[in-house]
Amino acid sequence: MIYNVEINDVLLDIEYIYEEGEKMEYAGSNGDPGTPGCSGSIEIIAIYTSLSDKNNNNIIVNVLPIKTAFTINFDCLDIEDIILKYHEE
Repeated sequence: MIYNVEINDVLLDIEYIYEEGEKMEYAGSNGDPGTPGCSGSIEIIAIYTSLSDKNNNNIIVNVLPIKTAFTINFDCLDIEDIILKYHEE
């Protein structure tokens, strides 16, 4: 799946896997105790953006490896929360 977001005037395409959560079940149809359920989860696979190369040509780059190598001014957990809220709407 792809989610588009703008952070600090930079457009990002977030490629991710979404695992839907399980609803709470009070009791099974046979009377067995239910399950507490769990919330959905997101795994970010790539973060793409458009950058210019040394010849000023626009190229699409996966910046996730750069984000993990350096401290960049955004947090993947914040992006995961935004995407989870999008799926809950």
